[in-house]
Amino acid sequence: MSNIEIFIYKDTGEALENTLFGQRLERYNQAIREETKRKHLVGSQVVFQVLGFYNLSDQLLLQAFEKSAHEIENLPFYISFSNSDSFYVLAISKTPVGIDAEVLRERSDLVYDTYLGNGDKDYKKKRFYKKWLEKEAKIKISCCSSRHEMYYRRRSEIVIGICGIQHSNLLAFKINHLSNEPVRIDLDEF
Repeated sequence: MSNIEIFIYKDTGEALENTLFGQRLERYNQAIREETKRKHLVGSQVVFQVLGFYNLSDQLLLQAFEKSAHEIENLPFYISFSNSDSFYVLAISKTPVGIDAEVLRERSDLVYDTYLGNGDKDYKKKRFYKKWLEKEAKIKISCCSSRHEMYYRRRSEIVIGICGIQHSNLLAFKINHLSNEPVRIDLDEF
């Protein structure tokens, strides 16, 4: 395992069996929108599959269907999970980590001007996303005490904010189908 590994999955709409139980099943049943229910199913499957790459016990793996990713106990590493639209991102690290992922969207000039003042739209868009990602990623790492730095990576239309100790040994993987092995990819600076 490198210092930090990031796994990205884009939901393809493949049929999934509902294997949720406990708190996850309760949240699934409370969801009104089908999109929210789908996010519970896919998120749990992504966490389960990725954790399976690390040869963990069945008892640890099954927690992916019972709890939110940040509530899984007794892992030999730290994890953080995020999703945006159809993208699901899981970070695994030897040190505390918080991540947030957002699909890049065009917003009106009024949104950027209201929150960031006048200026170059591309600069404001980048700054807007960095601030949003920082806020979310820091919330996910707030329970851990360590040196926190923010750094950002991009893969096509998704940008990822990472809060933690910046490692030169960051590996990223794309999961094409939930039953396949991940494929190594490069992430660009954002």
